[in-house]
Amino acid sequence: MAIRTCSRMMRFIWSVVVVLMSGGCSSNYYDANDPMAKRQVASQEVAEELNLKTNEGPAQSKNGSRRQSNEPIYVDLAPAELDEQMQKAERAKGAVAEQIRSEFVADPMIKLIERDQERSGLLKPHLSAGADVEVLPKVSLKEAYGIDRKTGKPVKMLAVVFEATITSQTPPAVYTVSESGHAQRNLEVSKRFAKQVKQVILQQIGPTIPAH
Repeated sequence: MAIRTCSRMMRFIWSVVVVLMSGGCSSNYYDANDPMAKRQVASQEVAEELNLKTNEGPAQSKNGSRRQSNEPIYVDLAPAELDEQMQKAERAKGAVAEQIRSEFVADPMIKLIERDQERSGLLKPHLSAGADVEVLPKVSLKEAYGIDRKTGKPVKMLAVVFEATITSQTPPAVYTVSESGHAQRNLEVSKRFAKQVKQVILQQIGPTIPAH
């Protein structure tokens, strides 16, 4: 009985030595009559299969590659839509839209593209095929209540309200932002508004845009 056990143990040891010498490829050599060797081979085959799948993971993920962090984001910025009161208050036609646009032109990661025009009764803007993001801003003047800095009491004031609908093309997503403040601080409010829009584009949409 001891001789059989010793013989079986020697066969198992020999099979392990063969596996190590063959570089871990345990499917080539093993003792067919030794259940311990069979279990060893089976466990190694499962480990190799799992390792193979793990190694294939990064290669497969490259197929859905995203844009590099230093690549520009192409933005279709529409001219700001002004309500009736804002149109009357605007000192020069197009000044508010240009004021917003200037905040985006200065950003190194955002590249503004020209909007295409198509005549259908009236000239209507259409999103360019090359855009990653579309931004539709609106500006309005509204009566609101604020706090008087001197008295600390609520006072009625004229507020300027900036709003924007931000649309990502791939993957499809829609975001909205708004910023408001005293109409006399129109420039300051527009800067805060533009900062909000750029944060959505750069931080929320940017990382999901596919590589060009």
